Amino acid sequence: MEEAFEKAVESREIPGAALLSTNKSGTFSFAKCFGRRGIDEDEEPLETDTVMRIASATKLLTSVASMQCVERGLLNLDNEISSTVPELGAFQVLTGFGEDGQPILRPPKRPITLRRLLSHSSGLCYDAMHPLLIQYRKWQGIQLQPDFETIAERFTYPLVYDPGDGWSYGPSLEWAGKAVERASGLTLDAYLQHNICTPLDIRDMTFKLQQRPDMIKRRATSCDRDEQGNLTAGDNDFWRKDFEDDFGGMGCFTTPADYFKVMTSLLHDDGKLLKPTTVDMLFERQLGEAGEQGMADVYAHELFGQAMGHLVPKEVNKSHALGGSLMMDDADGSNWRRKGTMVWAGLPNVIWSIDREAGRCCLYASQVRPPGDPPSLRLAELFERSMYSRATG
Repeated sequence: MEEAFEKAVESREIPGAALLSTNKSGTFSFAKCFGRRGIDEDEEPLETDTVMRIASATKLLTSVASMQCVERGLLNLDNEISSTVPELGAFQVLTGFGEDGQPILRPPKRPITLRRLLSHSSGLCYDAMHPLLIQYRKWQGIQLQPDFETIAERFTYPLVYDPGDGWSYGPSLEWAGKAVERASGLTLDAYLQHNICTPLDIRDMTFKLQQRPDMIKRRATSCDRDEQGNLTAGDNDFWRKDFEDDFGGMGCFTTPADYFKVMTSLLHDDGKLLKPTTVDMLFERQLGEAGEQGMADVYAHELFGQAMGHLVPKEVNKSHALGGSLMMDDADGSNWRRKGTMVWAGLPNVIWSIDREAGRCCLYASQVRPPGDPPSLRLAELFERSMYSRATG
């Protein structure tokens, strides 16, 4: 495995990657980095304390924060969330467009709840991932995925199905983060520092990167792979400025080592973040037949499947838990992920998995786009399979 990564770096297939793994019994631990922080030869070596944008890997942090609020009685999984986030009570379902080009909207049949936000069954979808929302943005005269400063500005548009009747990848965790803020009286970044970073002795995790020049000095460089397979450096606005809102689905910066502390806390059920019974809830299957079919449809889509299909192997039935995608079968009968493994990823191929049945967790951390980048996926799977072979107990 190490030779494969060394060759991938030498051939410039990837600039670098950080690999971390452990088992529940504590008898096995692996942490190794390959390559550099970026594609230039004068870049510093990549380390486990290199700062990365983790994008959608932020969602796990927001799920943990949400479940902490549930434990403390600040939020309820099944109450109408508009009592805490009134904006969500005004959302309607978009069913199509009339002959006059106007959107056809109706009230939802049931309310959005925190459970539906965390399981991506709220009816919310990213605008670029649904044809009705693409048309809706054209009708609004607003570009897809606008760089607005607040969650309300960026993600106030209709639902694409009734809450609980489907599954879609969208801004549900952004709104869950807003619920955490309203319930706790803290910004999501302040909540993160007090309730996740402090208990785990995490020092490099923030939504406000521009306020942390020490982290900026250790940051990696984002890279994009073109159609010819070549890598070029390319950052986006999240690197250059702090947004007004803390985006709980995509906005966090941290290091592989510090993110891994969250993963291992959940694997070990150490009680530092959540009670063991709450961790059990975090990993429970949440979707019904309609939701799981909706999830399968998204994963099977040619474009979206490239970005998301790597999260769970194609041959494995999938559902969604409160913390990520859930594998409903063992992976291909080999010594790899077991049924019940929870997995998710961030856009620049930050891929994590927590397998409670086998007692394993693995983190592959890079800064290479697009999501689902084939060379990155190949190497991430090679890494995970190697960890399962090496770890015992």
